[in-house]
Amino acid sequence: MEQVLNPQPSWATKEGLVALRGPDSQSLPGQAADKILAAETLHRFGFAYDEQNAEAMTDCFTEDAVLTATTAGTRSLGTHTGREAVVGWLSAHWGQSRDQRRHIVTNAMVDDLTADSAQVTTMLLVTAAENGQFRPVTAGVYRATVRKESDGAWRIARFALGFDASF
Repeated sequence: MEQVLNPQPSWATKEGLVALRGPDSQSLPGQAADKILAAETLHRFGFAYDEQNAEAMTDCFTEDAVLTATTAGTRSLGTHTGREAVVGWLSAHWGQSRDQRRHIVTNAMVDDLTADSAQVTTMLLVTAAENGQFRPVTAGVYRATVRKESDGAWRIARFALGFDASF
């Protein structure tokens, strides 16, 4: 009997969440700040989510944001359209666990940077602490199209969440 791997190795690439390229040789020195700020938007989202700060989390998204989520490309967790729907779906999860979650957003790659948009891909590790015990919950990837809006802030316009395992 052949063993079926779950998740399949490199599932995120096969699903289009990860599009690897070689090192960036195209960005100009003046674009470094925009790359950092674009990636930082995903870091701010992680902090806002974990601290259950709806106002800060809302400010991470554009008005027309779209969020999709999947577990290993095999189970859809839905599509949510519009900032209110996105934040509503995300914040609905806050009451479902009694532990302190931490979304560790790391290894950011910023590609396709223009004056007002970029693609940001990161790795994700979700951990939990409860009753003095620490445990991993899941891992995965985030892929976001971020836009620089008229106030100069980078915000998430399209957000794909890919989890390696259910949580």
